[in-house]
Amino acid sequence: MGSQIIHNSQKPHVVCVPYPAQGHINPMMRVAKLLHARGFYVTFVNTVYNHNRFLRSRGSNALDGLPSFRFESIADGLPETDMDATQDITALCESTMKNCLAPFRELLQRINAGDNVPPVSCIVSDGCMSFTLDVAEELGVPEVLFWTTSGCAFLAYLHFYLFIEKGLCPLKDESYLTKEYLEDTVIDFIPTMKNVKLKDIPSFIRTTNPDDVMISFALRETERAKRASAIILNTFDDLEHDVASTSPSSTPSTTTTVYSDPVETGVDATQDIPALSESTTKNCLVPFKKLLQRIVMREDVPPVSCIVSDGSMSFTLDVAEELGVPEIHFWTTSACGFMAYLHFYLFIEKGLCPVKEKKMASHAVTSGQKPHVVCIPFPAQGHINPMLKVAKLLYARGFHVTFVNTNYNHNRLIRSRGPNSLDGLPSFRFESIPDGLPEENKDVMQDVPTLCESTMKNCLAPFKELLRRINTTKDVPPVSCIVSDGVMSFTLDAAEELGVPDVLFWTPSACGFLAYLHFYRFIEKGLSPIKGK
Repeated sequence: MGSQIIHNSQKPHVVCVPYPAQGHINPMMRVAKLLHARGFYVTFVNTVYNHNRFLRSRGSNALDGLPSFRFESIADGLPETDMDATQDITALCESTMKNCLAPFRELLQRINAGDNVPPVSCIVSDGCMSFTLDVAEELGVPEVLFWTTSGCAFLAYLHFYLFIEKGLCPLKDESYLTKEYLEDTVIDFIPTMKNVKLKDIPSFIRTTNPDDVMISFALRETERAKRASAIILNTFDDLEHDVASTSPSSTPSTTTTVYSDPVETGVDATQDIPALSESTTKNCLVPFKKLLQRIVMREDVPPVSCIVSDGSMSFTLDVAEELGVPEIHFWTTSACGFMAYLHFYLFIEKGLCPVKEKKMASHAVTSGQKPHVVCIPFPAQGHINPMLKVAKLLYARGFHVTFVNTNYNHNRLIRSRGPNSLDGLPSFRFESIPDGLPEENKDVMQDVPTLCESTMKNCLAPFKELLRRINTTKDVPPVSCIVSDGVMSFTLDAAEELGVPDVLFWTPSACGFLAYLHFYRFIEKGLSPIKGK
């Protein structure tokens, strides 16, 4: 295996240049990681401003990287400052467009003159950093532009010139910024985009300034995009297939899409897991054997030396034995979960399996309806975000989801994101209950001890009322389970009354949870409360 390792000097070398804003840097970092995993030498280029912000927040060694994944930086052309703040987007766009070409050219010259570093063989640049195209052409290397917007947004940017030609941009005056005008103005001249209104177009279009910098910037960057070797869109084929496959003839012929998350399951998330497990066990062995036979026959591919398989894909063991190579089983569960699987036979012997389902919990499934989960986080950002991820996972597995915020946070979200921001989807709904504290319109973090005491004392009754209302609503499946934050345990009473299971989601680490479980010991041993300051 060691002889197959590629030396750095032989690797293809990609230079990744994101636009210097978080919503652009994060997707580009995922692309860079994917390319690195495929054997590329990666140079990731931030602006000096962001590079220094990273070092200040994460430590002086935070961007040392790996031998084949290096970080570099170039000046963005704006005045130097030590502020840890988001830069002005308009000023940043104008400055990168005018001032970044020379330092980027100098960086690539320095990289290509370095020892033990492969020469730059391609560039992946943000679609808004098209100055990189000039350097790519000078070096004679291909350049891919990565537009981090959706496919629809990119297509809209490509047609900004038509908005100007049709008199839709700039707007005649600020009276055209009304909700009615934006919703009533139909946009029917962008290919494949149907039922689109002016309000759906990227907001840069809503300007009254005929010399608006962002409009000029968008027109310039989309025009220069025609020179790219290829364009990557940050989207899903299933979501925007028509848009991704309908690039204008003036843009590069190779337009591809990448997932927002680099993990591709290749499986419909709503598939029945037991049926899928049975099917893979019965039907995957022969195709897997044929796949490895094809690999072994290829002269340009080294022989298979080991197999790493998911623990539930045990059919691969037969193939590994036939090839005479070791196999590693990767169990994605925790160590405790794996030990539980090893002892499933004891559950059967002791009559603990199978378990009789509670009537109401099984009703939704047996009646052909979706199972309905009610998710209720503790009303603080560090609890809401993890719970929302759990809710999304359950929704992807076919659950009807009701996500319950407090009235206070519900109203804060609506004020900041707009009146329709929590409308949800037909089977992903948002509801709210009062937290028991005095109502106020402040956008501030609530006092945590007060909030804990109030939710503990005052939330049970409104939560019960909400569940009763949900269960009597037409075309909504009955609640079949509850997933509640560990510190919102009043939900357990409601779950027991309904006869449905309640899963508590503790958002701290396992160590944190274990420490909480033993708080009584701290009191017993005199460690809490602390005697003095």
